[in-house]
Amino acid sequence: MPGGVSRLCCVLLLILWVCTLQCNARYGCCRPRYNVPQKPDPLSGLVFLEDNCVLAFRATAGIGRSAYDRYVATGTNDDSPLARSALPCGCLTVNGSLPCDRHYRSRILDDWPSSLIDTPNAPTLRRFYINRNFGGCNIDRGWLLVAEADDVCDFVPPGPYPVILYSSATTDANLNTADFRQADVLTVTVKFKDTARFSGYCIP
Repeated sequence: MPGGVSRLCCVLLLILWVCTLQCNARYGCCRPRYNVPQKPDPLSGLVFLEDNCVLAFRATAGIGRSAYDRYVATGTNDDSPLARSALPCGCLTVNGSLPCDRHYRSRILDDWPSSLIDTPNAPTLRRFYINRNFGGCNIDRGWLLVAEADDVCDFVPPGPYPVILYSSATTDANLNTADFRQADVLTVTVKFKDTARFSGYCIP
């Protein structure tokens, strides 16, 4: 064997021997390295508003679709990249002047009991009903009401539904007074500790 080839073989054998020693000692080289799959981030895809509040639900008034039905639609959400790609940007804000033709629902709601917002004693389709006194149109008092159909009381204006009504006072208000006003948007937000802001796609 020519001297040059022999020396090259010796050098390669020496490198292989050293590498094997390092491999046995440190489990480093000479062994296949695999990318360890990362755990999915539980906050990925969520919509963060000001002060790290997460948008769990956004109801849009007057679009002719039930906010309640969307709220309780377990397993259906707008957090996935595919859903977000077809979502108007207005649906990801609390600004009711921006275009939005649907109700936004986060997967966070899948772990919440839907019965918390139902009102079985209400005479009509009153949803998200937070009231203080219920016993007649003239004495109804409360903080919030989302009407999804014609109501027996005149304080619920005619559609298009849903109609979002809220107390503009610092406390509850009589639903027949000027303190109970109509809103464009209703949002449900949650806040976590030590969160980071995530961005997503939407339609400008």
